[in-house]
Amino acid sequence: VDAGELSSLRTLGEIAAKLGANQGSGRTILQALPEAAGPPAAGLGRFQVRLVPAPATGLGVVGLGRGEAQVVSGPDAVAQAVVRRLAAAGVRARAVPAVVDAPDVVVHLAGLGPFSDPDAASAAPRAVFLDMHRVASRFAASGGVFVTVQATGGDFGLSGGAGTAAWASGLTGLVKTAGLEWASASVKAIDAGDASMSADALADCVVGELLSGGAEREVGFSVDGTRQTLAAAVTPLVRGPAQLGASDVVLASGGARGVTAASLIALAQATRASFVLLGRTAIADEPAWAVGLDDEAALKRAYLQAAIAAGDKPAPAAVGRAVDTVRAGREVRATIDAIQRAGGRARYAAVDVQDASALSGLVADVARSWGPVTVIVHGAGVLADKKIADKTEAQFDRVFDTKVAGLKALLAAVQGQPISTLAMFSSVAARGGNLGQCDYAAANEVLNRVGAQLASERGWRMVSFGWGPWEGGMVTPALKAHFQAAGVALIPLDGGARLFADDLVFGGPGATELVIGGSADASALLGEAGPPRVRAGLRVNASTVPALDGHRVRGEAVVPVVFALEWMVRAAQAARPDLHLAEVRDLAVVRGIRVPSFDADGLELIVEATQRDAHDGATLVTTLTGVDGRKHYEATVRMAHAPTTGEGALPSPSVQDRVGGPIYDGAVLFHGPQFQVVDAVEGLGPEGLVARLAGLDAVGWTG
Repeated sequence: VDAGELSSLRTLGEIAAKLGANQGSGRTILQALPEAAGPPAAGLGRFQVRLVPAPATGLGVVGLGRGEAQVVSGPDAVAQAVVRRLAAAGVRARAVPAVVDAPDVVVHLAGLGPFSDPDAASAAPRAVFLDMHRVASRFAASGGVFVTVQATGGDFGLSGGAGTAAWASGLTGLVKTAGLEWASASVKAIDAGDASMSADALADCVVGELLSGGAEREVGFSVDGTRQTLAAAVTPLVRGPAQLGASDVVLASGGARGVTAASLIALAQATRASFVLLGRTAIADEPAWAVGLDDEAALKRAYLQAAIAAGDKPAPAAVGRAVDTVRAGREVRATIDAIQRAGGRARYAAVDVQDASALSGLVADVARSWGPVTVIVHGAGVLADKKIADKTEAQFDRVFDTKVAGLKALLAAVQGQPISTLAMFSSVAARGGNLGQCDYAAANEVLNRVGAQLASERGWRMVSFGWGPWEGGMVTPALKAHFQAAGVALIPLDGGARLFADDLVFGGPGATELVIGGSADASALLGEAGPPRVRAGLRVNASTVPALDGHRVRGEAVVPVVFALEWMVRAAQAARPDLHLAEVRDLAVVRGIRVPSFDADGLELIVEATQRDAHDGATLVTTLTGVDGRKHYEATVRMAHAPTTGEGALPSPSVQDRVGGPIYDGAVLFHGPQFQVVDAVEGLGPEGLVARLAGLDAVGWTG
């Protein structure tokens, strides 16, 4: 087959027919056939969201002991159990139905349900947003703690086992956005197993995480208490056999314009399927005044002249709307034409994606004329960017409902249809949060999790595309600048569209959540710009660090340097969990730490780790300070790509056992039972010291 003919052949059947027709003609048969669509643009990252184990690190949230903690909403038994455990740790707490007055700490249990139906579950993110709004201005200015708790299986619904609670999963999008908008606050989203967990077990997970869990913003606990979190890993598409073809009928919301339209055109080129495009724009014949004009200014002048000639004097806003309608109509018609030129069929319907009745009628009509709907593409979305403190309820509802209520209506409309594939146009905002987009992040996180639930329950293929910013679409100049500052490249229109088509046609079964964007590593897509940084809190008292009872000087508990060293190392490891500890240097004791009220409230410390450079691994500056800002310890921690192993022989001191007598008699070492781990000193001299030590299990340490 010559190259000219090859470019028009899309399926193995067409190629086979052409080869059969050419049999005996003496023409060359090509041995290698190029992919019709070609690879996505170079440098376009494809990251798959996965569950990863995350052992507790002993680091808590900053500010837990400051002022009052309010445990909000949720089952009363759980709320009371959380209050009791916080009080035992020295935190003043009470249970309330909604945020009142001015709390410093909010632990929100709305995500625990129980939920009778999807409508009740999807109301939880709205309730949490309203309580976030009540504290947003103060938390943004002076810090605070805001924690959400949900019960979606311990993995935030990633595996599709969350049930109806999947519709409440938008809480994590709210939390991660709040973390970006409230720079000095501590935020965390906790998934505490499922409804089978007792109130006490659930409260143990929640309060344990707040006191000494770790620095991650989203942490899940399986029913057996295993701690885990979510991450995005670079994952190339493994191409399998084609899952979609010319017989498929695609119902696509928001599919007639913008990046969704470009993606559907690429899908049409790969499948020659039939497409039903839904949009808000009512398409009419183009008015005479607009014919032949492309420039926006020229279109505005022409409309204004035509209106004045008709005796009207429209306001500037009306002129803009008229021109937008013309341009939108052109874009819709261009999309339909492009799909048809690719060999597919297309029709457009001006239907509100939230109108289940209108959608049901449309689906029935399509089934009669083209056959049943087999593929859903949910691409509809709107933005109303405002920070949490400034966002209105109406703005939140408009953004959230377009995605979430729209999905409910689509699912209701296709009942009885043989759906095989569901594609979600989600956003990187759901994975890392984004300034001004708490509603958009929450809504897209619901799409991610409900999609996984549908794949699990109904056996559908589901791909949720967490798009970064495109070169077209809804990316405002401010949003574009934010993503560029975070090191996230804009997605080329053709490259993103081809990646969408490839994943949908050649991807495997089940559910896949992707993040699409920058090319360096997954961290560039997951939150705030700038070098990695961790800021964690440490509550030090008899309840949280019981072993410290064995380290008293003249009756007063004192934090040993090894504790400070351990906490700073853990902070560095939390900032760069992808690397391994290589060395600690420049350890400085600026001021010792005494805990005079160890048996009561104790004290709170703050440990920080900030990456200074990333040459051959990473170097981080770590500090341990009091809540008053006074520094106690500091050190430099170097992290490496490979683990460091100790080498060399043990020292052989020339003078043996110079200690003599009891080690812990007060004259040699003052430590109490919890620190009495030196069983015997076998050698001591200028060359070093050799001793036998008991392990921490032997002396009853935990954590």
